[in-house]
Amino acid sequence: MPFWENPDIFSGTIPSNVPGGAIEPELGLCVLHQGTVPTPWAFRLVQMARFMPPFIYMTNRNQPYDTGREQITRACLDRKVKWIFHLDTDVLMPIDGIKKMIEWSEKFKLPLLSGLYWAKKPIKMPCAWLKIGEHPEEKKYDFAPVDVEPHMEKGSIVPVDVTGAGALLINADVFRKLDESDPNKPYFQWGVGRKGLWQMSEDFYFCMRCKNELDIQVHLATAVKCDHMMMMNRRGDNGELEFPQM
Repeated sequence: MPFWENPDIFSGTIPSNVPGGAIEPELGLCVLHQGTVPTPWAFRLVQMARFMPPFIYMTNRNQPYDTGREQITRACLDRKVKWIFHLDTDVLMPIDGIKKMIEWSEKFKLPLLSGLYWAKKPIKMPCAWLKIGEHPEEKKYDFAPVDVEPHMEKGSIVPVDVTGAGALLINADVFRKLDESDPNKPYFQWGVGRKGLWQMSEDFYFCMRCKNELDIQVHLATAVKCDHMMMMNRRGDNGELEFPQM
């Protein structure tokens, strides 16, 4: 039996350090496992836990990205958490990153907030984009990377149209509103190369559902600067660096 049919194998509740024992979790930490976990990521997660509210965690591996995110999200929502945080195993966050993002989300009433990390591309590109075109007949949007340079020193929170889900904070009410909008649609759906579906990744699909159906826009917290860990090869035929195309 595939382990994703029994999500409790890779899930749990972190014991609370509050006197009197465990309390109800406020945060659902959703980890899409993309391979071997780097040691720095594992140690960083331990450090981050000290700054996070009581949380449960769910992880998924070997399923497609969209169904993996869908399953662990819904499993956390079943525990009545207030926040969902998607953290990929190749994104290295500041130890107080989630704490700060929750504070800013509450203060500025931002139900979708992403940390800043950069795409695994040969060119410098943040994992945050603006919609610049739409082709309904092809079920396709055009996106352009956000220019974050003017906002970096100020640590601004910038409205964008879509981000990756590697360091994404979501108020749980967003999912309830999506269910009210259309209970037959998934939260996440990978459509690239699939006939009849919008041609975009599962995280873009989620952001565009929020924008189109709920008029909720994702924001980018440029002060939460995350490393995007990657492996490069020095090509044997010409000695050039080969970047992963992700």
